[in-house]
Amino acid sequence: MNDLIVNGVLLVLLIALGIFVIRLNRKIDRLRAALLEVGPTLEAYEAAIAKHKESLSNFSVQLDETTRAGGKQPEAAEEEDLSRIFYKAFGKEVK
Repeated sequence: MNDLIVNGVLLVLLIALGIFVIRLNRKIDRLRAALLEVGPTLEAYEAAIAKHKESLSNFSVQLDETTRAGGKQPEAAEEEDLSRIFYKAFGKEVK
């Protein structure tokens, strides 16, 4: 009799485990599908970040060149007005 009860409990636990595994597998499949959808967006985001870093690096180099061409370090008032240096470095009119 005890063996029958133990076997019944084990059977119920195995069935519960099977149901859990099936549900978990479905959730993992949904997550994989979502990752495939989001993949191109993440790649575009990473490319935008890389482009931004490159732009900042170029701006920093041009700022250094502009400062060296002037022959002196910028004064405090000139440091506060970085927009003029930015527009001058990229060929735009100063606002």
